[in-house]
Amino acid sequence: MLSIDHSDRPILNAFPPPNQGSAPTAGTESRLRALIDEHLDLDREPSPDGSFADSGISSLDAVAFIRIVEREFNVSIPPEDCHKIATFGKLIAHLDAKTG
Repeated sequence: MLSIDHSDRPILNAFPPPNQGSAPTAGTESRLRALIDEHLDLDREPSPDGSFADSGISSLDAVAFIRIVEREFNVSIPPEDCHKIATFGKLIAHLDAKTG
């Protein structure tokens, strides 16, 4: 379920703290965590290696979230690539490759 305002929810710590030596990934993870907290109403905390479905995200909500990520990161993720980006970790790697 996609929603807009979760100001009453604590920030999700879905990913481990970023390493000091990995600046592009650290920035990507931080921005993605903020988007997750702002736009997704999750059943459980997401894992970088778990699928979107494992985190309680429907396929429709995953597509909507990818569109939000595209706008935030100013990238285009073609529909044929969406099925390849099935985890938050793969999404981070894809964004780093496109923006890095």
